[in-house]
Order: sequence, then C-alpha cells, then structure tokens
Amino acid sequence: MTARWSSRVAFYLATIGAAVGLGSIWRFPYLVGTQGGSAFILVFVVACVAIAVPLLAAEFLIGRRARLNPAQAAGEVAAAAGGSRAWNAIGVLGTIATFMIISYYTLIAGWVLAYAWKCASGRLAGATPGELRIEWTAFLANPWEMGAWHLAFLLLLGLISGRGIVKGLEVVNRWRAPALLGLLLILVAYALATGDVARGLAFAWAWR
Repeated sequence: MTARWSSRVAFYLATIGAAVGLGSIWRFPYLVGTQGGSAFILVFVVACVAIAVPLLAAEFLIGRRARLNPAQAAGEVAAAAGGSRAWNAIGVLGTIATFMIISYYTLIAGWVLAYAWKCASGRLAGATPGELRIEWTAFLANPWEMGAWHLAFLLLLGLISGRGIVKGLEVVNRWRAPALLGLLLILVAYALATGDVARGLAFAWAWR
C-alpha cells in the first residue's frame, strides 16, 4: 500500500522543513548583504514566484496523478496523455540533483551535530573569538572527527526515514518545525537586544 501523509498539516510541515533549513539562518542573510541587498531579495522573490512556485505545483500535480516515485511519475503521466515515457528524464534528473544536494548538506548537518555537542558539553563556554577560530580550524583539519559526525547524521537520517512517513518524518517534523521557528525568534530577539540594528538593516536591505 502506498504510504500517505496523515493530514495536510503534516504535509505542509514537511514541505516547510524541506524549504526552510540551515541555509535560511547561516547562508541566505550573508548572500543578501553581500550580493545586492534589497536588489538580491527582489530577484529572489521574482524567481520564487515565476519559477519555483510553478515547478512545485507541477511536481505536486504529477505526483498526485501518477502515484509513483519521482523517477517514474512524469513518464506515467505523459504516457497516459499519449506522450513518451522519456519524460521520466525529469524525475531522474531531479533525483540526481537531490542526491548531489544531500552529499554536501549532510556534511554541514554533521558540523551542526558536532557543535551542538560541543556547546551542550560546555567545551566552547567562555571561548574567545580567536579560540573559536582555532577550534574550527582544528575541526576542519581532522577528517576522522568530521567523518564520524557525518556518519552519525547519516545514521540518524536513516533511522528516521526507515520508520516511514507517519512514524518517522511526521514525528520529527512536529518538533523540528516549531523548534526552528523558536530558534529564529530567539536569534531575532538576541540581535535586537545586543546588535547594531540600524547597521544590520542597512547591510541587508540597502540597494546595491
């Protein structure tokens, strides 16, 4: 029997989780500030509305119509309409792209696990910026440590995925999505309380 989401809310949480992640916190703000400010945001919004949203809607429609995996769904829909199953190339290319993204994103997630442990254990408590740079350099220079944390994340990912949609992905997303929102709000509050808000807004929004 085909696995299904238990509710639309569960599906929406999973979709948000796939779209909003680590890059929204540590990468996107940097790109905005260094690649044009509000001009970058304008292009980003236009690209989302004109390209990403139609593609996402097309994927949803193809998946709902075919009820097959990504590598077979487009060809099935095309064949039903009298076309060629060669349209499966769309799904194959998408699967390859997903694998390429996972190949580096899981490495970054391993870094996050490593630093979550270091922070929780107190190893980084009271460290100066210089000491943190030394710690980071030493971490990057140790392939065994990085590999171990990478493997730990892959095992965690396999454990969650192996439990299926309802008992795996949905359970995690019920915690992950609110936790990410809470983290973002905490970071915003911390930035407003301790940072140079005017300079930060100018860095992010100035038209360059």
